[in-house]
Amino acid sequence: MSDVDGGSMSRLGRTFAALIAVVAMCLSGGLVFVAFSSTSAAFSEGATVITPNPWLRNGPFRGWGTSLAWFANATGRYGEEGSIVNRDEVGPRAYRQALAYGRDLRERLYSSVFGSDGLDLTMARYNIGGGDASDVAYGYPFLRQGGAMPGYWAPDPDGSKGLYSDEHGRVTTRQADGDRLDAAYDPDDDDSYVWGAGSRGTEAADAVKAQEWWLKRAVDGGDVTHVEAFANSAPWFMTESGYATGGFNSRSNNLRDPEKFARYVAAVVKHLDGLKTSNGRTVSIESVDPLNESETANWGTSGVFADDGGLAEADRNLIDRYWRQYYGYANRSITPYRTGVKKVQEGMHVDVAWQRRTIAALDAALRERGLSGIRISATDATGAWDLVGSLSRYSADDLGRVGQYNTHSYTGSAGQLAARLMAQSDGRRMSMSEVDGSWQSGGFNPYGFNNALGFAGKINADVYRLQSQDFTVWQAVEDLYNMSSGDHDLNGNPADPAGENSNWGTILVDFDCVVAGRDGKLYSERAVHNNGGRTEGIRPCDVTANTKYLALRAYTKFVHEGDDIIANDDADDSMTVQSADGRTLTVIHRNDGSLPKTVAIDLSKFGRIADDAYGELYVTTAPRSGLADLLDSDADGGAGDAGAAIDRLNRHSNVFKGRAVVKIDRRNNVARVTVPAKSIADIRLFGVSGVSDKAVGVHSGGTYRIVDESGSSSVIGSADGSMSVGTADTTSDSAGSTSDAWRFSSIGVVDGDRPTLREYVIRDVSGRVLAAERDDGGGSAGSGADGSGSGGSDGSGYRIVLRHQSVEQAKRDRSAIWIVNSEDGEHWELANSAARRYLTIDSGALVFTDDTAANFDFQSLG
Repeated sequence: MSDVDGGSMSRLGRTFAALIAVVAMCLSGGLVFVAFSSTSAAFSEGATVITPNPWLRNGPFRGWGTSLAWFANATGRYGEEGSIVNRDEVGPRAYRQALAYGRDLRERLYSSVFGSDGLDLTMARYNIGGGDASDVAYGYPFLRQGGAMPGYWAPDPDGSKGLYSDEHGRVTTRQADGDRLDAAYDPDDDDSYVWGAGSRGTEAADAVKAQEWWLKRAVDGGDVTHVEAFANSAPWFMTESGYATGGFNSRSNNLRDPEKFARYVAAVVKHLDGLKTSNGRTVSIESVDPLNESETANWGTSGVFADDGGLAEADRNLIDRYWRQYYGYANRSITPYRTGVKKVQEGMHVDVAWQRRTIAALDAALRERGLSGIRISATDATGAWDLVGSLSRYSADDLGRVGQYNTHSYTGSAGQLAARLMAQSDGRRMSMSEVDGSWQSGGFNPYGFNNALGFAGKINADVYRLQSQDFTVWQAVEDLYNMSSGDHDLNGNPADPAGENSNWGTILVDFDCVVAGRDGKLYSERAVHNNGGRTEGIRPCDVTANTKYLALRAYTKFVHEGDDIIANDDADDSMTVQSADGRTLTVIHRNDGSLPKTVAIDLSKFGRIADDAYGELYVTTAPRSGLADLLDSDADGGAGDAGAAIDRLNRHSNVFKGRAVVKIDRRNNVARVTVPAKSIADIRLFGVSGVSDKAVGVHSGGTYRIVDESGSSSVIGSADGSMSVGTADTTSDSAGSTSDAWRFSSIGVVDGDRPTLREYVIRDVSGRVLAAERDDGGGSAGSGADGSGSGGSDGSGYRIVLRHQSVEQAKRDRSAIWIVNSEDGEHWELANSAARRYLTIDSGALVFTDDTAANFDFQSLG
């Protein structure tokens, strides 16, 4: 018993408890029956049974993605002229070699993210930078390494270019002129941007090319098919604090000029949307979100400045070191500095009223620029509850301008069912647009497989609870030095500065590979400093990864755009996917236990198993090498094999184990396979298709009794129109006169973004339609003059009513449309589209809830 982890025991206990409960119901004369066929046999063998239900699908899936942002900003100029800080110290030959090394490093990094031998991501989010004033030090250590995203506004530090002016004369882009600059800035004038004639060839124009290199490279090769733009902050002069890193009070609104900011965003999107790649392709921006986690109080600018004499010696030394190298132009007295390891980043709190103004202005600006086909996304909230809270306060006109709902999932599952229902009710795409984290304890450990297993669980949880149509990591690439350094760096030298010593990201590279060695390689500037300014004896910059790379690859290689995510009863550990052509079922299962286990896939809910059906097993496991081997480019004996770390990880990724190991029993509709301990298995079943009658929740035109999970209570409509919950009339199987008989009529596919959504009009036997109405606060409502009635108020703002309405009228009335959904493909949820609430039985009464859904069974009455 000690070899089985607590989670596995808990799931095993629930499995047997559920089986005992079902058997007990059979013995007591209930309507639930158990046929001891393949599934029951699998239980007796101690197998984990997974039952996919292809009738309930979420799709089409759009892909897997990453934000570009910091890592693209940090690495996009590797190998370019001007990217090496010690050119004069190494000689021409070593310098040229180092440039070539940088270009190769950048290309290998690109391939690890978007290439077919890497993560094979197909979606990218482009970060439109805000930027700080021309006399504020903007970069490390005043922001995170790579986090100083350059703005697209054109700098004019001393006003000599004459880009901006007012009645008092020329306006500079220095901090002191912030108010004047905001008034003078014309977001519709090309000269206000780095692509304008007055800024071509400048350092500011070059700065934005780093992230643009990644965008164009991804589109050039056809690897990325969906691009979204987003902004973390407005430019500094459009904020209340005068900084792109947030307000001095992080809970206060920091967006000063939403209309001008919206026009700035639209102008940059227009610029990006027309970028040409090296092979003549054009970048196409699909959507844009002007906000990012704007509901939170995470974004604050420090009240401590770089000239503060009270700073610790280590902080003063760090500031001095970088100031001498990079910031001679800046003013210490107006440059904020945060002590501690984790430095600040761009971000701004935006009140809901200002969100609404921004979105309205952005919608108008996009239309004026001929970009009406680009969707506005909102709100990229930190978690689902923040998204729901903001959108619930948007007007109908506001929501009409938003074409996609974006949420991050840093706060876990809370609010995800509510967010999911909001998107489905409003006919919007749901995007899980950002998450990352570390699931490995004990600091940096790139080969610890708990990180992979935890991340796989996170992917399953988010995709199923949100029913998102994509999954995007925050940054596929993290800063190796920052992640790996604690008191010492990877070379064993005392770390100055220290790093976060964690396991974010999936791929790792140093974000400051700007020092050339005499050997013609590039080195981390921080690592060189720790080594006494020498490159000899330390590791050159290279591309490596952690085991989350392996986990994500287990999904990206087998779940593609156009596929459908289908329901199953083991969603904590399993994702089940039907291919776009409907002929292949993929089951991705994580075994986080310390023992191998038999997995039985119950195929009884599929319509057909072909005579020549077969399976394949691919397994991802922990790398067997240690930390030193994982990071050692020459560990395999190949001198200069700088890509060995990724190659070595790939040897443990999706390893083909053959066909014979997957046993398909067509007679009993089951496939069996053994999954190794501590692994992620991709089980592919070819020739499994269709939907059996057993899978269907409700048939359109069918009549059903809506019964709670216990089978003891059902939803009842009375003759006077009132709604109630009563004892299920299990003695009758006729729909002729029962008060708990309900006819379901499908409304069909009405939304191209959500074609798999199951939506119905529900009527009682007399033809009255079940609907939701806004509650006027007057409590219980009686029978109306038209024969309608209600179940009374439940505090949600809506009440459940029966009313006379034709089916065709009801199909066009959101208050009469009910969404059938499920968490497991076995039990069903009912939610009202207009109320955006789930129907629930609470203390014997029918009520609406927002983030919890009751499980119902639909008992067919013919």
